[in-house]
Amino acid sequence: MFGRRNAVQKITILLVLGTVCTLLFSGCARNQSERITFENGWTWASPYFQNTDFTPLETSKVHNLSKLLPERKGYVWIQNSFTIPQSMQNQTLGLYIGNVEIACSIHINGVEIGNCGRFPPNEYSQGTGASYFHIPQSCLRMTGTNELIIKVWCNGGGNIRGMPFIGLYDDVYITARKFSYTHSTMNLVFSDAIILIGFFYLFLFIRRTTEKEYLYYSLMCFVSSVYLFPFCISELPWLVGVGTLLSFRKLTMGIAAFIDVYLATSFIRVFLKFEDSIYVKVVRIALLVAALINTVTLQDLRTFSLLLPVIFGFAFFQLSFGIWSVIQALLENRKEVILLLIGFAPVIICVFIDLFVHVVFEMTTMPFFTIYGWQASITAFLLILAERYTQARRQAEFLSEKLEIEVDQRTKALAEANSRLETEHAQNVRDMDLATHVQRSFYPQEVSVKNGWEIAIYFKPLSGVSGDLYDFYVFNDKLSGLGLFDVSGHGIAAGLVTMLAIVLLQLPWYSIHIPSPTINRNLSLSKFAINRVGYIANHFKISYTYDISHKGGIYMSACTFFGHRDCPIAIAPLLHKTLIELIEKHGVNTFYVGRQGAFDSIVHSVLRELRLIYPNISYSIVLERIPIKPKEFDIYYFSNTILPEGIEAIPPRYAINWRNSWMLKQSDYVISYISHNYGGAAKFVKMAEQQKKIVINLAK
Repeated sequence: MFGRRNAVQKITILLVLGTVCTLLFSGCARNQSERITFENGWTWASPYFQNTDFTPLETSKVHNLSKLLPERKGYVWIQNSFTIPQSMQNQTLGLYIGNVEIACSIHINGVEIGNCGRFPPNEYSQGTGASYFHIPQSCLRMTGTNELIIKVWCNGGGNIRGMPFIGLYDDVYITARKFSYTHSTMNLVFSDAIILIGFFYLFLFIRRTTEKEYLYYSLMCFVSSVYLFPFCISELPWLVGVGTLLSFRKLTMGIAAFIDVYLATSFIRVFLKFEDSIYVKVVRIALLVAALINTVTLQDLRTFSLLLPVIFGFAFFQLSFGIWSVIQALLENRKEVILLLIGFAPVIICVFIDLFVHVVFEMTTMPFFTIYGWQASITAFLLILAERYTQARRQAEFLSEKLEIEVDQRTKALAEANSRLETEHAQNVRDMDLATHVQRSFYPQEVSVKNGWEIAIYFKPLSGVSGDLYDFYVFNDKLSGLGLFDVSGHGIAAGLVTMLAIVLLQLPWYSIHIPSPTINRNLSLSKFAINRVGYIANHFKISYTYDISHKGGIYMSACTFFGHRDCPIAIAPLLHKTLIELIEKHGVNTFYVGRQGAFDSIVHSVLRELRLIYPNISYSIVLERIPIKPKEFDIYYFSNTILPEGIEAIPPRYAINWRNSWMLKQSDYVISYISHNYGGAAKFVKMAEQQKKIVINLAK
């Protein structure tokens, strides 16, 4: 938090200092020499109207000459006159014109002293720099009136930005260079700089491809450099004449501008950690392609100048995705949005300045401040990304150093723990061998009987101590029965239960006299044994017991429950009656129930009552996850709960289905309350029927 606040403070201070320095620089001026200014007295003429007579022209219209022509295309001559004061006679004089769009030639007293830009058929602009000319004394009249005529070529645009004046050549030169520096040279320097910055951040992205803001920022730098070419072409004379002026402006002021807006929007969304859906990607790419196609298909400079602002409507819709991202991030209090707004603050402010300067007040001599605002925003994000990279690097170094210390400590701790584990393992091996020997001593290893049975025993536990239990019941050297049991779980805990259970199971067989081979007697005997075993926690489950001498037996069964969440309480008496029948007539003594909805709650309540009547039964509430909320413990505080082995690896959204499948697998009977054939309960009842389970639907 403090790192982010410090970063914001640093970037804000740097931006303020840069703005102050720029204002101070622009405010510095030399002592102005004497000048001949042309603030009024302009006249104009054009061959478009087939009239070479000069008519008066307002000074403000000198800065937008193309509007004088109906089609904004053609030549315009503007004229003014001047006299040379005594103090400037016999001095080296110069003429300052300012920036001319598109091309012009200068005539004094009928003599051409220079030109800038190119006239048709290979028209080309000189760029945004200022034009200045040396005035030969041979063409001047030191006494009397001199005539200045400027011939300007207009095509969609045509103007003189700046007020022409005649002064000492040094004054003219310095004024022109100051204008060119702020309007052209600075753009060239910045264009070169952001190309290098773009390569740097492209290299960072290649090293860390997850940081997509580096990619979009580097591409923004490259494209912004191309967009700045028209504003620094005065410093690159080799570019003048490359292709046509129309194609040059399409590439730089059209195509590059639209791509830059697309990249800026992408940068905003990535910076704020928003992912574009397929729909958003398609719409944004369609807007970009539409803008590019419309730009490429423009036929001439006049159409380009008139329609380009209209085509920029596509860029506005493109940028609206970024604006919406900022609004959404503000509503969500995302920490990155403050840095983003600081970075884009210069260009946003300059856009509003240009609206007032160029649209409201029509001050055509003023530069477009949005260009400088965009440069300031590029610089701001350079600082922002650099600060973020520095913080990430420091954090990585800190974590690396901390990790080395942590690794050393963990290595030492692991070595100590490993030594303890080896000691404990050796002890455990000895204990396991002893436990294995003790358990085997409880089990019969050889059985010899005289009633025709041949008995062979093979017993091999998975681990040293087993949860399996077997026993033979021999009376008077005759085999009367055998038992095979299984305790859920493995290892020593299961083995201890088997050693306790084998003693309890032997008591009824040896303490009760079996007079005659009747089914009822067998059933009573088996029930007696089960009643005794029922007290052994929830771990013990009888697989089967079989009385060989009477050719009868009983299979001890389990039951589970599935029903709708909105089950009525009125089914409780029917459920109570059904459970008693299962316990007394079918030997069901183990019950598994979930904990979701009214049906499970009713089952739990009835089972708790029946447990008081039938102590031999056991029921378990099968959890789908470990309870974590305090209120979950209150409901089932006095209940037996189990968490099936393996459920901890199941994703939470699938845990209930996995738990229900587990309960179904353990059971032979299913009691349900199904009033409609959809939902999770109906699904598992259908599965039970497919698996040939005995299903009892209380709803029917």
